[in-house]
Amino acid sequence: MNLFNFTLVALSLCFSYAIGDDCRPESHGKSFLIGYGSLMNEQSLNTSIKDHGAFEPVEVKGFRRSFDFTYNLYGLKSAMLAVYQDESSSMNAVIIELDEKDIAVLDKRESGYCRKQVASNAVKLYSDAISLQTDTSIWIYVAKEAAVDVDDSYLIPQSYIDLFLGGCIALEKEFSVPDFAKSCVLTTHQWDQRYVVNDRIYPRRPWSYQPMAMKVDKLLEENAPNVIENRRFES
Repeated sequence: MNLFNFTLVALSLCFSYAIGDDCRPESHGKSFLIGYGSLMNEQSLNTSIKDHGAFEPVEVKGFRRSFDFTYNLYGLKSAMLAVYQDESSSMNAVIIELDEKDIAVLDKRESGYCRKQVASNAVKLYSDAISLQTDTSIWIYVAKEAAVDVDDSYLIPQSYIDLFLGGCIALEKEFSVPDFAKSCVLTTHQWDQRYVVNDRIYPRRPWSYQPMAMKVDKLLEENAPNVIENRRFES
């Protein structure tokens, strides 16, 4: 199983319970989704949806991103990214154009999260390729309360960081947005509250399977040095 699919399978195993209407509002026609974790990596998105529309970097106000989504897969306790509504916070992300069938697919993929609406005036675009009207449907996945645990024994997988920051690096390069990848680190919280487990294949030569490994590590060294200093290996 490759690194792109591991998280998807894990979350499906851990969060297969029924979804209520308040967690999955109806979505009709074209809409947009704010991706802020693995969905910022287009390769990861393409494992679920290959024919999506626009995929553009944005800044979103009113949300705080942190490593608070937790799951326990056969004793492997992991922490992933979640967001909370916080009027004093902002973060960079990606906006993805989708249709209702795509939304249904992602609802299954993001089964530990609830899909909530985002106001169009909370989203700052970096280009004019997308037009957001006041009545445009914009969604974001917010972690369910049952999926959040502050226990620091839940570790952040390095492979997940590689997905997230690898996507940020690619977006910065493609759209020429200065310091976009740096902002991904700086607008993400809980780097110092959890340990990172180095689950890369061949961690002594990580570029063999993760071409952006050294760029990701440099980004962390410059902006969240404790992550590298305290990173653990799988035992």
